[in-house]
Amino acid sequence: DAEKFIASSLTPAKVLSVALSKGEVKTAEVLVTDDMLTLAIGRNGQNVRLASKLTGWNIDIKSETKRKEDAARTMEIVSKELSAIEGVGPKTAEILVKGGWTSAAKIAGASTDQLVALQGIGERTAEKIIESAKSLVAQRKDEEKETKSEPEAEIEEAKESDSQGPGPDKKERKSESGEESGKAEKDSSS
Repeated sequence: DAEKFIASSLTPAKVLSVALSKGEVKTAEVLVTDDMLTLAIGRNGQNVRLASKLTGWNIDIKSETKRKEDAARTMEIVSKELSAIEGVGPKTAEILVKGGWTSAAKIAGASTDQLVALQGIGERTAEKIIESAKSLVAQRKDEEKETKSEPEAEIEEAKESDSQGPGPDKKERKSESGEESGKAEKDSSS
């Protein structure tokens, strides 16, 4: 069992939990009490580095306090996301998060029955939240398309102006505009 092996490799530090993440890089998040953090990491990170070599896993050690801070920060971000949905206040956001509904996109794909199953959300409220979430997701997609298309338009304009090159037409335009502004200055001074 990889979790037990990783916990044992960090002995004498007492490990509270090990969460494994098997992606391209095998990563283990190890939770220790605040007083065990320095012992688990070791001087200059030597203990965790040796444990990583021994187990073949990248090991990320966090204290309980750090994990609580991260959880609070994540909760704040999720609450802001959900509060952007019309009809979702702090209380409703908390209910949704506890039920695992952490984004507007997830809620937009939900059925009314799924949200009604959460204590404190009625059928009308669920319908309103789902419709608002769908609108928000659509609005964000439109904004994303506009943001992507603006730089593309600028690139096209730059390519067109570069393909024309700095020919005599451009030089003449500059000198003509310079002369015109000079005439305007003379006229305004008299």
